[in-house]
Amino acid sequence: IPMTIFQDYMQLETRAQMAATVALILLAVATVFLVIRSLVDRPLTSLAEAAEEIGKGKLDHPLPRISVPVEIGALAQQLHSMALRLKDSYSDLEYQVAMRTRELITANETLKKQQEELQEANRQLARANRLKSEFLASVSHELRTPLTSIIAFVELLLEGTAGELTGQQKEYLEDVLRGSQRLMTSMNAILDMAKIEARKMTLKNSSFSLAEL
Repeated sequence: IPMTIFQDYMQLETRAQMAATVALILLAVATVFLVIRSLVDRPLTSLAEAAEEIGKGKLDHPLPRISVPVEIGALAQQLHSMALRLKDSYSDLEYQVAMRTRELITANETLKKQQEELQEANRQLARANRLKSEFLASVSHELRTPLTSIIAFVELLLEGTAGELTGQQKEYLEDVLRGSQRLMTSMNAILDMAKIEARKMTLKNSSFSLAEL
């Protein structure tokens, strides 16, 4: 066989083998790409989309069923378990919020009732204060004025203005005078206490002997 023919044949064979090798490499790369895309890229993309929806609060969003590869399937299971736990936590939180809301409504109703009772008590207290003021005014006008007259007339009788008195009459009149003065002292004390409570008592400055007091 001439050497030139052999060399031409070897060149063609080499080119054919190189073409076949390149084709096999491209086919292998395409196969690996498709396998990786099917087993890794698509599941991870689906998991990322599901995680984004769960992050938005859609805890019932369906998760993709992934069996292979095992690691991504385990990640999907963990994400599903996390979504379930979050859903339970949100449900429990909503229940707690509802309970606290009902308790707050009950407390507000109780507070409103207490405020109404307090307002009624204030009205009764104001009425009692008004009655007390009216009573004290009545004591001052209806009792103190006649008692002053009684004391004055008894003093006039004891001074003999209406004539001579017997010893027994003087004794009786002195008893009446002492009793009237004690009653007047008690009434003055009551009126003074009323002035103190009403903050109407005024202080009067005066000089005095502490030793004599």
